[in-house]
This record gives sequence, structure tokens and C-alpha cells, in this order.
Amino acid sequence: RELNTRIIVRLRSGRTVEGQTAYPHGHVKHPLTDDEVNEKCDALCASVRDRGLCRELKDALWAFESLDNVAEVLGNLSRLTAP
Repeated sequence: RELNTRIIVRLRSGRTVEGQTAYPHGHVKHPLTDDEVNEKCDALCASVRDRGLCRELKDALWAFESLDNVAEVLGNLSRLTAP
């Protein structure tokens, strides 16, 4: 299903700039790159105390399809706490 996102920006000069896309960035048909996913994950974990746990979770999520037991990864999600 197309989302048809449209934006119009009026610049201080009075000129307008328009953009439109059927699938915004991050949609399955216009996905983030691996680097962008890693950056987003890092940004979401920025306030988490245990940075090592964040790294472990990110690594586990990248390998999610090959995990034998996802319960451990899901359990670790509950250990994430902000300061």
C-alpha cells in the first residue's frame, strides 16, 4: 500500500521546494541501509546505562534468524534501563 507522503517547504526567500514519495525512507519498499539501522539503534540506546548490553542486543538482533533461542534476547530487552 502506497503512503504517498508529500512535503512543501517555503524558504525565507519565498521560494517553495516540494517533495513526494510513495514510500518514505524506512518503509519495506524503501528500506534503511545497514549503517542507518545501526545508527538508529545506537541513537535509541544512547540513554541506556549498560552500553555493552546494547552492543550484545544489536549483534543478536542482526543474527536473529539464526538464533536457536530468542527468549534470551527478548529477556535482555527487559534489562535495558535509562539513567
